[in-house]
Amino acid sequence: MADAAAILGIVYLVISLIALVLGVLSTITSYASTADGYRRCKESIMGPWGRATHRIWTFDEFRLKVMFLSPVIFVARPSNTRGPIKGRPIFNVDGTEESYRQMRTRSPPEQEAYEKGTDGGEIPSRVSTVDDELASWVVLLQTLQRAEAEGRAWDHKVATATPKGAHFGEVRSTLVIQIQERKRSWDQMPANMQKPFATSTISHVAEMAALLGMVWTVINQDSWSLRAEGNGLVITSSSVSGLGIAVTFIVTGGSNFQANRTIPCHSAKEYLFGNVPTF
Repeated sequence: MADAAAILGIVYLVISLIALVLGVLSTITSYASTADGYRRCKESIMGPWGRATHRIWTFDEFRLKVMFLSPVIFVARPSNTRGPIKGRPIFNVDGTEESYRQMRTRSPPEQEAYEKGTDGGEIPSRVSTVDDELASWVVLLQTLQRAEAEGRAWDHKVATATPKGAHFGEVRSTLVIQIQERKRSWDQMPANMQKPFATSTISHVAEMAALLGMVWTVINQDSWSLRAEGNGLVITSSSVSGLGIAVTFIVTGGSNFQANRTIPCHSAKEYLFGNVPTF
């Protein structure tokens, strides 16, 4: 009888331990589910920016909060050191390997390797849901990097292929796209936004579109309906309650950033908005 009682006690103990483990796992799962938006800030949507996404515990609300980084994009001179966010470093888009790293953007070889799944990431071609597509600003940064890399390579080729005895020199860019990193919480996202967003202004978006060889076909300030297209690229807009104007960047075909590329000159900003200097 004593042996039977001991065995029965052990069985009860094992059952109690299993129940305890299941209860702890259930509690952990319930708290983990409070991290709204975590899967929408992963690398499959934000590219390398998703690697900075993390969750923090807030004791005052007793839940997990999702924190992520997104860029503030603007156009300025290469020597500019003043950005919209004080105390944060400014990075220039210039198409170099260092710029790709600073911008958290995949270079063409890295993107090709990622699509083939050789870097251990998910293969985009296997993704069938909208939530798993890259945010449009990630594609915009990749396109801007490519435009700078191809444009500067073409400038260098032309400058060094001049006739004997002639010297034109390389064209120095006086207008570049710059970014700063901004830390955000998913709690700040409007309810109808499904992906993290980058921040810019209408004027900077217009300048970036011009640098990419696009032409604005619709600029309606009454309804804030915007559309630019050209060079295999399209920009559209929509109004988001509680946020403002959301601009979407789309690649629709092949692009060329060589002979027909807009000269990255700071004076082009004046011409872009209809101001022609007089001399």
